Amino acid sequence: MSTRTELASLPSIEPLKQVVGSGNEELAAALMQSITDDLIQLYGEDEIDEEEHEEYQSMVEEMIINTDSPSNEAGSWQMVIRRVVAQLNLDVEADFSFNHFGFKHYYCWHPYRKMLTDRLSEDALQLLRHLEEGRPLKGKQVHDDGSLFGWLEADEVKRLHHELDGLDEHAISVEELNEFHEQLIECLAEIASFANAADADHLRVVLEEHGIRAFVDGGDLHTSLSYIGSALGGVHVIVRAEDAEQAVELVRQFENDEDQPSGPPWFCGACEEVVDAGFQVCWSCGAERSEIEVPMPETAEVAFHEEENAPRERLMEVVVSDRPLDLANPFASPRVEAQADKPKPSGEINEEAEAMLLRAWRASILGLIGLPFIASFYSMYMLVAALKVTDVFSQEGNVRFYTAFFINVVA
Repeated sequence: MSTRTELASLPSIEPLKQVVGSGNEELAAALMQSITDDLIQLYGEDEIDEEEHEEYQSMVEEMIINTDSPSNEAGSWQMVIRRVVAQLNLDVEADFSFNHFGFKHYYCWHPYRKMLTDRLSEDALQLLRHLEEGRPLKGKQVHDDGSLFGWLEADEVKRLHHELDGLDEHAISVEELNEFHEQLIECLAEIASFANAADADHLRVVLEEHGIRAFVDGGDLHTSLSYIGSALGGVHVIVRAEDAEQAVELVRQFENDEDQPSGPPWFCGACEEVVDAGFQVCWSCGAERSEIEVPMPETAEVAFHEEENAPRERLMEVVVSDRPLDLANPFASPRVEAQADKPKPSGEINEEAEAMLLRAWRASILGLIGLPFIASFYSMYMLVAALKVTDVFSQEGNVRFYTAFFINVVA
């Protein structure tokens, strides 16, 4: 059976890096319990495959319990990484068209990169190499044992997409790789849009810290998927008209601050985590930096990154609303308020809800093939989201709803 590439999007790679060599016995125990439960469900309690169970145990111990994390990380860690993502409740998106094609890893990535050697910068080629050969979380390399994992940061995704999307039509000289090339560009564009939504949410927090109520529109998961995020200007930060002038000035300061080196990371005294300087709250426990920051201990593990001097691309815009503040519901988004004045149509087929049902159905099928937990969870999320939009579906939509629900329950 050939190794096939699957791409997914996470809010940050940092939580996964922090797990490696953490000695977190509670997390390791939770992972092994979920693995044991799955093996019992697969084989039965009396017929559990002990060899497979011991293999998982070995990987969990090597990746998490062993505080002396290896420089040569096993590619098979990818099976544990999936479970860590679920255990940490990280938002993950993997329902990309690219994944539905089942591209064979060793048949595509190497010839693709080789074909573009003279057409891409060394930076882009290195990013492709990370996806082809694997990229360790903390070590020096990933050992290819039939499995691989790699990752790119948000800015790296944008840089790679920019170069690949700028290639002329004659760049893909191998006809068999045309589909791979087109799907990869589309997938990178979608993943990059999620980063834009995260930046918009960061700006929202900055504005609210200065007493300005702000709302992110187009940043939620299903909107980003439907409209490919900021590629069509879909992510906006909304403020009220009376706050517009102050908000625009804060946006300028925010973007200027983002261009400057952010300084060294800081140490959270509450949960003992090292937090990047760009965060004013601890990503782990959510506490304010001013309340829980303590001096960095000598033993803390800190990763320093070179700062780029290039100015950031503007990823969001401020949209103003001249609607007065609704004292009965002061936290409602201005656009939600405007929509509330309009009667909700009944009996009409909602295209957005139908699209959600299609994604839910596809994710449930994907859950049967290779991602039982992540795909099933996402599928159920889409079903609930569709019901929030409308309870009237097309005949095909109803079939997809009940089929996806049944598969998720059974899986």
